[in-house]
Amino acid sequence: MIEGEAESSFAYTSLFSLQKKIRHLKGLSIRNITFEQPCKHPISFKTQTCNTYDDTISRRPENHIKQYNLKDRENDSVLDINISETKQESLSSHELKRHNTKGSLVAYEESLLRLVRLENALKTYLVDTFFTLHIDNIECYSYNDIMKLNTLEKCIWDANNSKKTLTMSLEKYLDKYYKIFEIQKQKNKSSKHLTELEDTIILENKKLKEAEKYKHLLQKSLNARRESMKISYKNQQNVANYLEDAKKTLQYRKATLHQILNKISMHRSRIIAELHNIFPIEPIIGKPFDFTICNLLLPNTNHYKYDQDHVAAGLGYTAHLIYLLSFYLRIPLRYPIRPMCSRAVIEDPINTLHGSKTSFPLWLKGQDHSQFDFGIFLLNKNIEQLMNSQSLIVTNLRHTLPNCKCLLLYIISHLSS
Repeated sequence: MIEGEAESSFAYTSLFSLQKKIRHLKGLSIRNITFEQPCKHPISFKTQTCNTYDDTISRRPENHIKQYNLKDRENDSVLDINISETKQESLSSHELKRHNTKGSLVAYEESLLRLVRLENALKTYLVDTFFTLHIDNIECYSYNDIMKLNTLEKCIWDANNSKKTLTMSLEKYLDKYYKIFEIQKQKNKSSKHLTELEDTIILENKKLKEAEKYKHLLQKSLNARRESMKISYKNQQNVANYLEDAKKTLQYRKATLHQILNKISMHRSRIIAELHNIFPIEPIIGKPFDFTICNLLLPNTNHYKYDQDHVAAGLGYTAHLIYLLSFYLRIPLRYPIRPMCSRAVIEDPINTLHGSKTSFPLWLKGQDHSQFDFGIFLLNKNIEQLMNSQSLIVTNLRHTLPNCKCLLLYIISHLSS
C-alpha cells in the first residue's frame, strides 16, 4: 500500500521535476564516472546517481582518488582522507559544470600522494570538491526510492499535523466539557459512596438487631437475678433471725456444756480418787523407788527374786487400774489389757518379734521369761501413753508403780482445781 502511494506521488511530482526541488536532498554523490572513449577534454555526459545512468565513463587503470565540484550545489563539502588506511599513491581531481540538467567535465587534475603520506592521517579541507577512493561500485538508492521516502515523509508530516489538530480539538472539547466531566465524576464518586453507606447502614441495622436481642436476653437474665436476689434477701433475713436465736441458744448451750464439763471433771476426780482408794499405792519406808499396791510389793526389776504369786497379783491389780483409768479418761490404749486379777493378759496386735503370738501373760509361773518381760514392757508403755496424754514426762519406763502414783495424784489435783 505504501509503495502504491509512493508511485502515485512520484507520477504527480514528475510533471514538475524542473520547477520543484527535493527538500531533504542537500548534495549528490557521484561515483565511478566513465566515458565511452577516455579523453581529457570536457565532454557532455549524464550523471548516474545510485547506479542508474545512460552513459558511462571508463575507469582509469591506476590507483587514484577522484574529486568533483558541483557549481550548483547548495552546501560546501569537506572530505577527511586517512592515507594510512589506503595504498593510493595519486589523487585525481575532476571539476564539473552544470548547465540546466546536463553536466560537463571542466578540469581534471592528478596529484601524487607519495610525498605527503604521513604516519597517521591526512586531512584535506576543500571548497566545492569531493574526493572518493578508487574502489568498486557501491549500490545506492534509486530515484524511485528517494521519491518513496519523500512521500513517506510527507505522510508522516501529514499524520503529525493531523495528530496535533486532533489533539487541539480534543483539548478544546475537554476544556468545554470539563465541568460536566467533573460533575459526572463527582456524581459517580457520590453514587459509590452512597452505595457504601447503604451497605454500611444495612450491616449496622443487622448489628443493632443482634444487640437488641442480646439486650432482651440480658434484661431477662437481670430480672431473674433480681427475683433470685429478693428471695435470697428474704432467706438471709430469716437466716439472720434464726442466727440470732441460734446465738442465744449457743450461749445457753455453751454455759450448759461448761457446767456439764465441770460436773464431768468433778465426777472424774471423784472416780479416780475412789480408784486410788480401791487400789492404794504406798511407798515403802527406807526404799524410795519401791511401792506396794493393795499391800502387795511390786518390784520395778528382778521379779524372779520375789514371790511369784505376790508379783502376779500386784501386776493384776496394776493392769486393772490402768484399764479403768483409760476407760474413764476416754483414751484408747495402744496395747489392750484383759484384767483377770493374777492372770491378767496384755495384747500386741502388730507384734513381729514373737511370731504369730499377740497375747503376753503378766504372771511368771509356768510362762516363758521373755514373754513375761515383754508383757511388763507393754504395760509400762500403756502407763507412758496415759502420762503423755496429761502432759507428764516419764523419767524411767521401768518404774511401774511410781509412774502410776504420779499419774493418779496429778489427775486428782488437776480435775479438782
